[in-house]
Amino acid sequence: VYFLIGVAFIIQTITPIKLNAQIRFNDNYPFSNSLNQATNILALNDGYVLIEQIDDFDSLNTGIGVRKIDFLGNELWVKKIFRKKALLYAGFSNSCQMVNGNELIISSGFIDTLNYEQRAQGSILAINLNGDSLWQRTYGGTWKDGFYSSLLDIDGNLVSVGFYHTSASTYDAWAVKTDTLGNVIWDKKFGGINGDVFSSVVQAPDGGYYLIGGSDSFNSLSDVYLVKVDINGNLLWQKTFSTPLADGANGCLFASNKLYIAGTSFSNFPSSQLTDGLLLISDLDGNQISSKIIGEPTKSNTFRTNPIALTNGDIVVAGENNFHPINSVPWGWLYKFNQDGDSIWARTYSNNRNAPNYIYDLKTTNDGGFIMAGTTIDSLGGIGAQNSWVLKLDEYGCEVENCQLYDAVEKVEKKIVQLSASPNPFNNQTIINYTLQENTKAELLVLEMSTGKVIKRAQVIGDTTQSYLLNNEGLTPGVYAIQLLINSQLINAIKVVYIQ
Repeated sequence: VYFLIGVAFIIQTITPIKLNAQIRFNDNYPFSNSLNQATNILALNDGYVLIEQIDDFDSLNTGIGVRKIDFLGNELWVKKIFRKKALLYAGFSNSCQMVNGNELIISSGFIDTLNYEQRAQGSILAINLNGDSLWQRTYGGTWKDGFYSSLLDIDGNLVSVGFYHTSASTYDAWAVKTDTLGNVIWDKKFGGINGDVFSSVVQAPDGGYYLIGGSDSFNSLSDVYLVKVDINGNLLWQKTFSTPLADGANGCLFASNKLYIAGTSFSNFPSSQLTDGLLLISDLDGNQISSKIIGEPTKSNTFRTNPIALTNGDIVVAGENNFHPINSVPWGWLYKFNQDGDSIWARTYSNNRNAPNYIYDLKTTNDGGFIMAGTTIDSLGGIGAQNSWVLKLDEYGCEVENCQLYDAVEKVEKKIVQLSASPNPFNNQTIINYTLQENTKAELLVLEMSTGKVIKRAQVIGDTTQSYLLNNEGLTPGVYAIQLLINSQLINAIKVVYIQ
């Protein structure tokens, strides 16, 4: 069983602000009485366009939504592309490509529920920048097929990847190369006797392509599946990557002469469906360099987007995690690695902290920050409560100014003062322990993680006590940062969790 992106569900609008020339906002966008989720976000000259999957409850108007927002997150217009008794789904991260600066091409899937209830086809759909449909073509066989992602290559052609059913129960990894009018250049299937799928494609330095996904065909558990083809789609080699768990890839990046493959690793599969984030690094011949599994045993965590390389060589990737001890729901997740795959920082986000929040696409922005799109459940819940969700963050992944000072403990290079809290999490009170030299004066700050607001401030001194009692007065359940400063300089920082 190969794991890919799933549907999800959240919100609470935060007024857009502009700090240090970087805009930040956290907004959700409903679509009348429908479930909707943003699978792609692209920057235009005057804002952003969202590609959404729409599911109306009457099953008459399911389809793809196109929404335009400005650089502050304000909605400008929204449109729907649909066919009666049909389902158009909007692909996954990086399934929408800009062509000639004035056209968007979406590689996705199409199901005609009226005439072919058991049939699905790959769909390539072109729209203009006003959200109007220009043309649509379908591809595939007599069973269920679909595209998950695409690449606009250096020659201006489109390579779309996904799955192709060879029977009702087995499917191959599928890649189709077309021109930008949808005319097929080549159509190729890959894999073995069981289920195989591609979820991402990147161009190789020699002009060929790396096709990345998951495979059930080569080992007893699902593996990350990497295929190298030439420019004509001919197989050069194929490899699988195995950990002790079942694995699958959702995105890939070619950078620094390496392949960075991001996805999911199942915990104790098949007895458990819990997952961890997975980052694999290989050389250009498919030889594994390293493998990182990010998570914890009793939670589900996934990297869903294509990784992105920053100008300094660092790598960011997004998805969702279930680390939060307050509510057992996933929150949006942004993770930063160095080019060797070592963790730098990780941040979590929510629009409604009490409901699931998922990130499906990630892009960098012209002001040096990040923009992410996904889905959330609004505070009202009920029918139509699943909304598209967009977050605009600064270069540190912060929703508030200077969050890196209290959220990123790794920024403190020399932790000359030890700092800890017990118990943690706490409900009534916790003891903050520190190790100041005798008679050293310091300032202890308690900051609310979601806003960066200083909730409490205390002067402490190095003596025989070396502790500070933090009670729950003035606190609401949540995550807080404890900072220790000497002469206004941050010396150390930790996180604590207050639960009722």
